[in-house]
Amino acid sequence: MPKSPFDANFDGKVGDVVASVEGSNPAPQAHEAPAPLASSVAPKTSKAVAAAPAAVAAPVVVSEQSFDQNALGQLLKYLILKEGREAASSEQAEERRKQIQRQRDRNAKDQDSKILLKQARCKHLKGGKKGPKTQNKDYAVYQHRFIAFTEYIRCRICGMKWFHNDTVEYLEREDKNGRMRKISNHTKKGWREAVDMVDASTDTPSASESLPNVAPNATNLDAAGLKFENRFVDKETGEAIEGIQL
Repeated sequence: MPKSPFDANFDGKVGDVVASVEGSNPAPQAHEAPAPLASSVAPKTSKAVAAAPAAVAAPVVVSEQSFDQNALGQLLKYLILKEGREAASSEQAEERRKQIQRQRDRNAKDQDSKILLKQARCKHLKGGKKGPKTQNKDYAVYQHRFIAFTEYIRCRICGMKWFHNDTVEYLEREDKNGRMRKISNHTKKGWREAVDMVDASTDTPSASESLPNVAPNATNLDAAGLKFENRFVDKETGEAIEGIQL
């Protein structure tokens, strides 16, 4: 009897075939355990497990928190070392500057001492080391007047300057604070002695530009040099005010 739709004289009945197939492989009951695997698979599984390494090292896990702490520690260490190097460099530079300044101060004191010694030994006379060639003494000094009508007498050889208040014992000089102080006179010559040297000198006096209308007790002059009188005018009335003098 044909069993397949592709066989000749197939009548379309396949029920007995399905029943025979279901009867040969019955479905397992709910209380029954599934059948174990074939024994041929067990040896393959045991061989695969045996081929694996006996002990596998656990991977090193670094947490984000521990990494941040290490990076922060490295950064702080670097900053501390950097600050230490900069501080040491600054200290060295400051020490070099102080050494240079101390050397400059010593040089300035030595220079000032040389100048004072030269002025103390100077005779203020023309003619070089051998002195004047004639019996008449010719001093190398001159008198200078400034625009504010202050004067000094200066030696052309040593550069010493004498002012009106200088005496044989003391010189009056202005300090850094603007106060006049008396210092010892190393030349042993005051203003009077300097004036005597100017009288015996052939040098001519010098002066800065002078303004006649600002000189003490001078008559007021205009730009053309003509005399004029001060007139005070009331700004509100425009009338001249009499009896006011400068």
